[in-house]
Amino acid sequence: MSSEKSRNSSDHSAKQSTNSAKEQVDSSPDKPLRAYGSLTTDYYEQLFSTQFDAVRDFAEKSLAQSRSWLEVRDSDSFQKVVEEQQNAIREMSERLMEDTKKINALSQEYLKESQQLAMESMQVGRMQLEENMQQGKEQVEANMQQGKERFKDNMQQGKEQVEANIQQGKEQFKDNMQQGKEQFKDNTQQGKEQVKDNTQQGKEQVKDNTQQGKEQVKGSTQQGKEQVKGNMHKGQHQADNSNKSTSKPNN
Repeated sequence: MSSEKSRNSSDHSAKQSTNSAKEQVDSSPDKPLRAYGSLTTDYYEQLFSTQFDAVRDFAEKSLAQSRSWLEVRDSDSFQKVVEEQQNAIREMSERLMEDTKKINALSQEYLKESQQLAMESMQVGRMQLEENMQQGKEQVEANMQQGKERFKDNMQQGKEQVEANIQQGKEQFKDNMQQGKEQFKDNTQQGKEQVKDNTQQGKEQVKDNTQQGKEQVKGSTQQGKEQVKGNMHKGQHQADNSNKSTSKPNN
């Protein structure tokens, strides 16, 4: 259950990271940069268009003046070409002033919008920094929460393992005690049987020794009797001889 909880928490964190990445892409500084690029492109497009129009108008007027000078035939035509050239110069000067004002206006507008984009970019950057800091804080808190949960799970697993080891130790001790009792019982039974066998052997040994003692006493008694009988016979013989020796002087 704890593993599934950790996996769900990891999936949630991955989903949050994905959403955060999408939000960063949507609110990234690329958006102001794209706007700045578009503004710069429009500015140079209008600038070049204005300059090209001025150059084209200047070229057309120059070519027209060149053709007018080719048609000079007398003083009147010369005066006319000079007046046309003066008018052309005046028009070109006015056009140049208008183009200059237009270019200045474009430059001012470009500078203003560039500053606006820079401010927006700084604002976006500040907001992005605050958002990143907030996300970092949330990520740290999430990691701390995951760490606490993981520590809690490890503690629970350790407790269960200790309890299992204690239970296993109790069962092992119980088995050892039972084996000890059975071994003691077997040893006691073997001791009883050994004592019984030794007692039986002792009885038989005593019986054999008693029998041997009786036979030894009987033999000794028999020898004593024979010895006494022999001694008595010898004494009788000696007595008879002594009597015979005593009776001979009387004759």
